Amino acid sequence: MNPNDAEHLRLLGIFHYVLGGIGVLLSFFPLIYVVVGVAMLSGAFDDAAAGGAPPREVGWFVIAFGAFFMLLGLTLAIAMILAGRGLSRARNHTLCVVVAAIELLVAPLGTILGILSLVVLMRPSVKELFDANKYGGYATHPADAYGYAAPPNPYAAEAMPGAGPPTHGPPANGPPEHGGR
Repeated sequence: MNPNDAEHLRLLGIFHYVLGGIGVLLSFFPLIYVVVGVAMLSGAFDDAAAGGAPPREVGWFVIAFGAFFMLLGLTLAIAMILAGRGLSRARNHTLCVVVAAIELLVAPLGTILGILSLVVLMRPSVKELFDANKYGGYATHPADAYGYAAPPNPYAAEAMPGAGPPTHGPPANGPPEHGGR
């Protein structure tokens, strides 16, 4: 493992937190469109001299437009923050790679951060670091130490005597007796 990998991941995590925070703030700018759309629906733009109010559909479209881009921005910003958390803890390699690839579209800071993140995340030593942290510091799943891939399921059909495919209808010996009647 490269001794600088942990430091690079820590710095990338911080930069993702910062860019995610900026993204949260910027994602509220489309709220202006929502306010304008509500004003259109409430009649604030009614002007008889200019030809009357715009159609109600225009107001609803402006509201939907603003809400869509606000939710899109918040989703991307939250994904960046989650990727920053994953980078700083060396967990969720796939999420970090996907978010770094999406960040390439967010020019100019996202492009720079996405390129740097992908360069660091594609190093074999960084992949080993993520794999080592995959199961809480174990190289493999802790259950592998017991010689099987997963703990036994006490509710599995083979663990219950007499279990088989479900039968439909009453049992062969009739309905059960209730209360000694």
